[in-house]
Amino acid sequence: MPYKDPEKARQRARERYQEIKDDPEQLSKRRERQKLAMRKWREKNPERARQLVRESQKRNYNTEEHTEYIREWRKNNPYNYERYKQRNYEQDRQKKIEIIIALGGKCTKCTNSDFRVLCGHHINGRTDVEKNDKGKWYRHPPPLSELMLLCSNCHIIIHSKLNERGLPL
Repeated sequence: MPYKDPEKARQRARERYQEIKDDPEQLSKRRERQKLAMRKWREKNPERARQLVRESQKRNYNTEEHTEYIREWRKNNPYNYERYKQRNYEQDRQKKIEIIIALGGKCTKCTNSDFRVLCGHHINGRTDVEKNDKGKWYRHPPPLSELMLLCSNCHIIIHSKLNERGLPL
């Protein structure tokens, strides 16, 4: 039953929301209906949805306020932050070990097999770096056929003979 007075309509909406909020079953049904409605709207308006996300990210993440929020969180949650850094380090290390094993496990020049000094060299130069619309760099791992396993010394020697794009002088 629609109300002619907008204030009465708002009051009734508040009351209805309070009734729903107090009943967990109704609240979950309402959230599911909202998710479904948002999904349908995004399907109909994909460009507008992307634009709203971009605007929101600019507002929320490219501000000094957000940077300050991150600093505060790191300061107030040192244990969580250290766990986060450690998890990323362990994941990266595991990926490196898997790549080293797949490439033979030793330097192709001097046969050094100490995994701490082994690294991948891009044979054709680094062509896997792309810039997205937010100005951030994202790396996509190259296929193993484009990598050569070298120790750090051999890698430095090779790069001293290459130009800045990774191509021979």
